[in-house]
Amino acid sequence: MLLAALTLPGFAQLSTRTNDALNEPIGARPQAGAMALTFGFNIATGDVASLENTNNLGSGNPLTFRYYKSDDVVIRAGLRLYKETEKYSGSTDSTTQANGGGTDFTLKSNEYKNSMREYILIPGIEKHFNAANIFDVYAGGDLYLGFKRDININNVESQNGDFSNRTDKTGSTIVGLGGVVGFNVFIAQLPISLGFEYGWNAKWSMGGKTETELDKKQGSTSTNVTYFSQEDDTNAYKDLKTSKFGMDTNQNVRLTLNIYFNRN
Repeated sequence: MLLAALTLPGFAQLSTRTNDALNEPIGARPQAGAMALTFGFNIATGDVASLENTNNLGSGNPLTFRYYKSDDVVIRAGLRLYKETEKYSGSTDSTTQANGGGTDFTLKSNEYKNSMREYILIPGIEKHFNAANIFDVYAGGDLYLGFKRDININNVESQNGDFSNRTDKTGSTIVGLGGVVGFNVFIAQLPISLGFEYGWNAKWSMGGKTETELDKKQGSTSTNVTYFSQEDDTNAYKDLKTSKFGMDTNQNVRLTLNIYFNRN
């Protein structure tokens, strides 16, 4: 659709030119108070400082919106709220295990919990230029705030008094900055525009380490220890600090679709 619009004779001319045979109306351009549902499709994603801020209707994509504070200043925002929890606890004895078909006659109690959550906030702003141009060119920026925390608890106690209590906690924070340049092309008088965005990203990743608390007893041997580990590393650390930084251009290049509406 975008290619077809760009190849129409005279479509790319400024609407104010008197020698243009086709004076394309721009009355569909949103004004102050308008809002938009924003969708996008990534056509290029980098691995240095990519920031997930596109809603292509996939599971886990942030919800993205725009609000026209004035005719040329737009507030943009993305939001993701995710949480998943699974837990159970129970106790057994030899009678219930035998009558219920259980096979682990040494088990006395078992407690399990697995909780995962992730919150992402992406506030941003756009400044639009030259309302007389068919191409709605703009520049802006985004602030990316991502928080993630996983907790896994697995406590097991045996009939003979042995036990193993283990808790794993993993937390991480991502802070990102994005400078964006883009444009929209409006489709006739429809409240719809197709666009293109690219720019520069910087991303700080902090945390990501796992803290493990282990308290267990097996026979006459008891263990109570706290240690840290990280993904793709088999070592257990007494102290561990992790961080990562990256920045680059065109880490997120995307096609965009905006559907505009007013509150009244």
